[in-house]
Amino acid sequence: MPKQKNLVGIILLMNKIRVGILIIGVTLNVVGSMWASDFHTSPTWLNALYYEPTGSGYKSLAESPDFFITPTGQLDPKGEYEASLDLVIKQDKGFKTKFPYRYKLLTTFHDIAYHPSVTLDEKIVKTVIAYPNRYMNNPASMFGHIFLVLETERGPLDSDILHYVAETNGDTGLPYMAKGLSGRYRGWFYRESYYKKIKYYNYVEDRDILYYDLKLTEDEQENLQLHHLELQNSYFYYYFLDKNCSFFIAKLLNAVMAEQVAIKWPYMMPSHVMNDLIASDSLDNERRRVASTKLFNAVFNTLNRHEKQQVMRLLTEEIDTAPTDPKVLKAFLLSSEYMINNHSPLAATVRQNRIKAYHALERQNDTAVRPTETPATRPTIIPSKVLEASYNGKDRYQLEYSPIYFSEYQHFDKLNIIDVKALSLGVATGPEAPTKYTLDLIELTNIKEYNVVLNSFSWTFKSSIAYQDEFLFNHEFMVGRAWNLFNKTLIYGLVGGTYANYDDMSDLHLSDSQVLETLEVGTLNQLSTTLKLNLKYSYKYRNDFIITELLYKPQKIIYGLSLTSKKDETLLGVSFRVLF
Repeated sequence: MPKQKNLVGIILLMNKIRVGILIIGVTLNVVGSMWASDFHTSPTWLNALYYEPTGSGYKSLAESPDFFITPTGQLDPKGEYEASLDLVIKQDKGFKTKFPYRYKLLTTFHDIAYHPSVTLDEKIVKTVIAYPNRYMNNPASMFGHIFLVLETERGPLDSDILHYVAETNGDTGLPYMAKGLSGRYRGWFYRESYYKKIKYYNYVEDRDILYYDLKLTEDEQENLQLHHLELQNSYFYYYFLDKNCSFFIAKLLNAVMAEQVAIKWPYMMPSHVMNDLIASDSLDNERRRVASTKLFNAVFNTLNRHEKQQVMRLLTEEIDTAPTDPKVLKAFLLSSEYMINNHSPLAATVRQNRIKAYHALERQNDTAVRPTETPATRPTIIPSKVLEASYNGKDRYQLEYSPIYFSEYQHFDKLNIIDVKALSLGVATGPEAPTKYTLDLIELTNIKEYNVVLNSFSWTFKSSIAYQDEFLFNHEFMVGRAWNLFNKTLIYGLVGGTYANYDDMSDLHLSDSQVLETLEVGTLNQLSTTLKLNLKYSYKYRNDFIITELLYKPQKIIYGLSLTSKKDETLLGVSFRVLF
């Protein structure tokens, strides 16, 4: 019996040893699989830390050491991952608090208990993506902006926005352009009050804003909040052309969403991000908020002389009793925010009169003044490129492609003309002349209506080069005013100069490089929501030109028919532009 008991004991002991070895082996295998994981090369990890591939590995776009937990974290995604995983296994509170999104990613991937140490804002119910359109007075905003609205259950006015902005330290002019193009500004993901920013865009900068509901899952909505907490730990270098607001908003969305936004090279524009999200069905409910200055113009242009004088008095003199005419009161209120922000000596007067104007409208039960959003519609692609084919009447055919293009012609019912074209490539050919190759470096048209309240000026700028037997160039700048007639016609006048060795109106070489005076007077006429008639007289290259142009836009194509008269010659031109 003793021998049998000893034998049984030995067998039980050996079984315990086997079980222990098995447990240790399984544990080592699990831990080993954690450390051996290639998660550090996955898009999830690389996107979360903004790593970009280099010739020899990776480098994060985040510049602050506070964004990493290892000294070499910016260049070493594997080392950063391993050090982070070690802290996650230990449930390190400091790591969980500073990097809550990375903590969530690693606990999910490695099936580790998730015990977050940060509290999310439960009032946020959805995320809206906003696209303020072009602002021609600022080169960095010439192609628009993009930001996220973290909308609460109480609506946008009680919400914050999240966007990427450059810290320019008040620079303007050439230093501003040089630093912006060379990446010498720091950019930050900045959170601020929606009301404060929308007030600036909509009331001061005269920018329409498009809104879309971003289709985030509950998990992605949580990821966005967690990731934003991490982004406060770093800055990124800002470049006007590529690493700008649209690029970093795309990177932010790629870090938190399953659906990936395509990164365009060598330049990024807000429309790239918006169109990619629309194409992937990630957006819903397109709305537009029209700038208050445009609403003001629409009302002000219908007033008679006496009514306009009443508006001006409200803007410049403190009154005892407000007028009773609702059109006068609304025109004043729509322009009041603009005046407060752009004419500070009048701010106190305008604020006092604004209170009286609101009270006067309340007594009439008519307080609908502020800009509102248009009803939601299905999102549509924002045209940002154009392909144009034309015939100029002298057996000359031209084809031009513009990869960077924005125009108010997208909304054909507008009188103001804002066109932005850059890096347009073209070729012109015909039986009577050699082939000409063109490159329009940039072409800007900003025809905006002027009135005594909104002191807007109009201007155009063009810089182009070409090759046809020799190198040709044409650089032009004009400035002037435009006036609205009955919301149907815009009359404008521009003066300026041209430095060129080529007459692009007559398709002729000049004898030499010349600086020439330039004059243009014209009208822009809105015949219907799809039809425009433009008439203009131009004095260019010491010649007189009279041009009549009829434009028809039923959908995404603009059909053009023109007559150009010069001395005894009149040419019929035909064109069409495809916006996409």
